[in-house]
Amino acid sequence: MPGRDDSGLGIRAVDLGPGVRAGFTSAVTGDLRAPVGRERARAWAGVPLVLASQVHGTRLVWAGAPGDRPDCALCETNCEAAISDRNVGEADAIGLSGPGAAAVIQVADCVPVLLADPVARLACA
Repeated sequence: MPGRDDSGLGIRAVDLGPGVRAGFTSAVTGDLRAPVGRERARAWAGVPLVLASQVHGTRLVWAGAPGDRPDCALCETNCEAAISDRNVGEADAIGLSGPGAAAVIQVADCVPVLLADPVARLACA
């Protein structure tokens, strides 16, 4: 497993560049669908969480501010704005810009992917 858990919350940090905080949870963190798991993840991230109900599809939800969405050529036709709070419904990826929220993706039989561009201040999980 990548990184080290220095938080005691069961989250292992990974380096995706300056200004990007990324990590992988463990059983210690708990189920992120439950309030205690979300509370631990939120405490580690220091910002509100953006969660999705994952399906085996191609939908990416852009969870940035209105008008804050970059060119979504990579999002295909499934890129939508999700400006409000935190459960964005069915999606397989969450895109963010700038600080202020943490994208939370849960996987079982899929490989988790975290992408970030510290210069453009974009991240996707």
